Amino acid sequence: MKKIMIVLACTIMIPFTSFAGEVVKCQITKMMLSTDYHNKLFITTNGAHIDDPGSNSTWQFVLDLSDNISPGANFLYSTLLSAFHNNTTVTIIGSGEAGAVHTNIETFVRIEIIN
Repeated sequence: MKKIMIVLACTIMIPFTSFAGEVVKCQITKMMLSTDYHNKLFITTNGAHIDDPGSNSTWQFVLDLSDNISPGANFLYSTLLSAFHNNTTVTIIGSGEAGAVHTNIETFVRIEIIN
C-alpha cells in the first residue's frame, strides 16, 4: 500500500514540476554588467536555449552577483569570464524560473566546462 501511495504521489506531482532551461555545448558570446542593474551579470550564448522560461530576445541567463543573494557568485563570475575569454565550450543550466532576478530572463544556476 505504501508503494502505491508513493507512485500515486509522484504521478500527481509530475505535471507541476518545472524544468530548468539549458544551453548545451555552446560558447558564451556576450556578457554585460551595468550599474543600472545592481550587481547582475547578463549572459548570452551561441546555442539554443532549451526549455527557456523567459521571453527576452537579448539575454538567456542572469546571475545576481550580490553575496547576500548568491553566496559564491564571484567564483561563478570568474568561471564565466574565463570561459568567455577563452571561447571554452560549456553547458549552462538555469533555475527553470524567469523573473526571480530580472524580468523575463532565466536565473543562472550552473556551468559545466566541456573539454
